[in-house]
Order: sequence, then structure tokens, then C-alpha cells
Amino acid sequence: MWWKKPHINRRDWIIDQFEHLNISHQEMALLLMIDLLNQQQETISPSLLAKKLAITDQELDTLLHRLMSRNMVDILTNNHEVTFSIDGVFVQSSPYDELTHDLLSAFEKEFGRPLSAAEMLKLNDLSAHFDEKIIIYGLREAIINQKLSMNYIERIVRSKK
Repeated sequence: MWWKKPHINRRDWIIDQFEHLNISHQEMALLLMIDLLNQQQETISPSLLAKKLAITDQELDTLLHRLMSRNMVDILTNNHEVTFSIDGVFVQSSPYDELTHDLLSAFEKEFGRPLSAAEMLKLNDLSAHFDEKIIIYGLREAIINQKLSMNYIERIVRSKK
């Protein structure tokens, strides 16, 4: 699950992907608040969410219902505790589905670290438009020229079009 890796900022990703998620601003605010409270390991309740978002309980119910009907939010019980999960947002709209394991591994090996979310999005965009061999060519050229950056690799790949 790519969205659980420590280098992924889930809230930044939600904001960045807002236009593609087909959600309202209030729904986005709710998703961001749930993620923040989960990260802070706070016990989430509907009344807390409504208070934090400055909305009524009825408005919160409407937002939750819409997000749950689209499988973006799950309300789970575990050991008599209620937990809110927004994993559905990431499962159904994964930006990395098109990346092959070999391509991602090659980049992470050469960069000497896991790719950032922005780098993974750029790599995904390249893989959607270009053959994997051309992308690897761009990576090799960047290594040879000692200019290992996604922007440099992207310029090389796009120049081969």
C-alpha cells in the first residue's frame, strides 16, 4: 500500500488530486481532518469532527454518507473502539498503478532512496506517455551526466519523442 509509506504525505496528495477525486471542498476538508486526527492518534467521534469542521451534526452525516457510499471512508469497530479510515480514497484512485515494479525499483536504486510522492507522480506520468525503454534511457543519461533529477530525466525523455 503505497499511501502508508513514511515518505508519502497523504494530505498533500489529497489536495493535489482534489480535481480528480470528484469530491466537494467540504468532503475534502473532512478527509483531511480524519487523516490528521488519525495521525495524531486521537479518538474520533462525529461530534469532534463536526466541531473541528464547524458544521452541524446533520451536515456531517450527509458528508460521511456521501463519502461512505463512494467507498472513500469506512467506519470500523475494533475492541469496542470506533475508527475512521480513508484508505478507500487511495485504493480507488491509485496514481501508481501503471508503474511497473522494475521501473520503480530502477529509479529507487539509482536515486539511493525511495522516491517522493511528487517524483512518483512524475514517473507515473512519464510511464503513461512513453515506453519504459525510453524512460530507462533518460535515467541512464542523467546518471552519466551526473544530473540525477526527475526534471532532467523528464526533459531527456520528452526530447526523444
